[in-house]
Amino acid sequence: MSVVNVLTLLALALALTHFSFPLLYYLYLRSRWLNKPWDIKKDPSYRPRVTIIVPTYNEAGLIESKLDNTFEQDYPKDLISIIVVDSASTDGTIDIIKK
Repeated sequence: MSVVNVLTLLALALALTHFSFPLLYYLYLRSRWLNKPWDIKKDPSYRPRVTIIVPTYNEAGLIESKLDNTFEQDYPKDLISIIVVDSASTDGTIDIIKK
């Protein structure tokens, strides 16, 4: 047997080991854990709290329509929080936000 054949067989053995062990481990986990019922029940009436962060910088022309559009969403108003982050605007964006 030549050195090339030995190296080829060694490379094949290493490749087989490298790919077969993770595959076997996945198959073991799938048969043991992944098919279990975890007793998770969906609640269709559940609505999480949502926080909307609006970054602004000199957005006086757009911020009012953006906030109006945000409040028009079909989601319970008591579950929505809006945080407006301003980066030292100089065009009156903060006054529009406060209004």
